[in-house]
Amino acid sequence: MNKKLKDFLYKVTSTDYKRCLAPSGNCENAPTQAHSIQNSRIFDLLQNDGHLVSFKIVPSSEIGHHLDFDERIGRNQASTFQGLCNNHDTKIFQEIENQNLDLKNNSKQLFLFAYRAVLKEMHAVTLTALRTQSTYKKQIELGLIPKSEPSAFGLWATDWVSNAYLMNIYKNKYDEVYLSESFKDIHHDLIVLQDQSPTIAVSSLFSLDHIKIQNDIARVALSIFPKNESETIVLFSYLKLEAPKAREEIKEIFFAGPLLKRKLISKLVLQNCENFFISPGYFESWSKSKRKLVKDYFDKTLYGQNVEIDSSEILLF
Repeated sequence: MNKKLKDFLYKVTSTDYKRCLAPSGNCENAPTQAHSIQNSRIFDLLQNDGHLVSFKIVPSSEIGHHLDFDERIGRNQASTFQGLCNNHDTKIFQEIENQNLDLKNNSKQLFLFAYRAVLKEMHAVTLTALRTQSTYKKQIELGLIPKSEPSAFGLWATDWVSNAYLMNIYKNKYDEVYLSESFKDIHHDLIVLQDQSPTIAVSSLFSLDHIKIQNDIARVALSIFPKNESETIVLFSYLKLEAPKAREEIKEIFFAGPLLKRKLISKLVLQNCENFFISPGYFESWSKSKRKLVKDYFDKTLYGQNVEIDSSEILLF
């Protein structure tokens, strides 16, 4: 690799997209490290000695960059993103941070869990688009790719800009719901896993690329978190327009028995989500074969491979 390009890549991948994504659209306050998964209520039930388990990319000059478990991620760093200023983060989410949860009756609380996943994804997509576009321009500057001719990297950079544009339109629909307080415009499916000890927390917005909704694709906001020591919440959220087709895609989960339901949800998380964290105590109970199975499955589906697996070792619960 060109040394100047390599130096630039190290620099650009360490930068962040620092803008408050509050629904007003005009906040100029500096963003803070906002949690997309609650540090107090949720991580209290998962953490061990202030730490959680997740995945990380391990750099290696010998075998190349590869995926592995991060067994010591600090709870204060887990799930954070610089997408909201402290004022808006506190104001918007105070109802699920400081009040008792009543997810069966409180449409605003349901909305707020989904909204966090949307904001986290908006930040991630925009950041990737900016980094990719910056790298594309740097390659042109260094004469590594032509400016006036199509290139594979140029098309890839354009795709990410398009993704960010569509994601912004999607986020604006959630913004409108928040500003108008029309929380019932977001549809939800709530599953309560009973007799379930705390094992995992998820906050993620994933796309169903093959399902077209007008000029966009369907998306699903997925929130999973322990409510207490014996119950875990699984919450699926959708825009009104995309709800029927999205529900049809994942309907098998709703009708499955307890064990199959957990297995299907586990596979869905590993196939579609990156922002999830596992209880260290639960992780320590995994055999070597289970750790390898989960890691390999996540790694392969991360890059779009279709992997079929029926083993119960895939369970994240």
